[in-house]
Amino acid sequence: MKFEDLYEIDNPEEKKAKTIEFYLREVKVDKWMKHFPQSVFRFKDRQEYRKNNKLHRLDGPAIEYYDNQTITINSKVYFIDGEEIGYNDWLILSKRMKLNKKLKKIKES
Repeated sequence: MKFEDLYEIDNPEEKKAKTIEFYLREVKVDKWMKHFPQSVFRFKDRQEYRKNNKLHRLDGPAIEYYDNQTITINSKVYFIDGEEIGYNDWLILSKRMKLNKKLKKIKES
């Protein structure tokens, strides 16, 4: 499959599935992303925050979708350790994880 072939698919769900398949098989995106344990990836329509190749962010959304013309964030998706969660749950878990991290540092010093 070539990238150009994706333009010919009309069904949005099929196009999404084929796009993911293309990037995994042809680009081998999963292999090169493993070399970046904690990184921010910028794409045409979004920015992703990853830790150990999983969507993860404690200080904001792990995925921010934006409009390329105005650079306005259209939507936010929250993840912790690769699991998508709602904003309220993320708020509680992220605060708890940050506090545990601080306590661990205090104990180690």
